[in-house]
Amino acid sequence: MKEIVQEILAMRGLISEPARSTIARRFAVMLTKGVTDRSPESIQQWLHKGVYQFLKACEVDDIPEGWVPNRLEVETTPLANFCNRWLHVESFRTSGEELWQPITPDMNSLRVTMIEELKTLAEGQANHDD
Repeated sequence: MKEIVQEILAMRGLISEPARSTIARRFAVMLTKGVTDRSPESIQQWLHKGVYQFLKACEVDDIPEGWVPNRLEVETTPLANFCNRWLHVESFRTSGEELWQPITPDMNSLRVTMIEELKTLAEGQANHDD
């Protein structure tokens, strides 16, 4: 990686600074794809610390605080999957019955309330984990 940084530094004065910045950022994206430990923690650590340090070493002037690559891979949580699944249910059937029945407005109100409370709990849990 030191060689890449040296090459990007050597481009100073030979090409415009915006072009040099673009090259440094593209290398950062390529390096992100090459992170061997694909765990979410490792990728987040690289995105928040490694990329910043790489761009700083390349002496790129316009380093944003929270740099995010163009193609961000985000996984949904099990709770989000649960909420999304239940938000899209349009009919139901009770055990032992063969006919599906539509969700009534009262049931819909209950479902929305339940999901809003689950989202509130999830936000509280996420803030607790930080």
